[in-house]
Amino acid sequence: MNGRPLVIRRLQRDDDAHGCHLVYVSSSERKVLAQILKTLQGGPTLTVGEMDQFALRGGMIQLTVEEKQVHFTINLSVASRKQLRIRSNLLALSRIVESSVNPGTETGLLP
Repeated sequence: MNGRPLVIRRLQRDDDAHGCHLVYVSSSERKVLAQILKTLQGGPTLTVGEMDQFALRGGMIQLTVEEKQVHFTINLSVASRKQLRIRSNLLALSRIVESSVNPGTETGLLP
């Protein structure tokens, strides 16, 4: 991609995801989302998922399909804390949400 190699890895729960630029979290991992996001703390890893409330629970980009169209929900505060910038053209197509994140934490996990 743009002259760089693209490597796709399927991670198991105990695998180290540090060094990954993007981590897609499957809906099947709903019960361990808090643990996954916690292991990614500290690094600038973009998190993408399709489960309900993914962005509200501390993920960065949530994908939702409605009427055969993909919609984006972005948690801009989490992305900003990770020093990731989302392009304005993607933001213009997205719904922006804020999770109940405390400023000292990196994930906004709901109980």
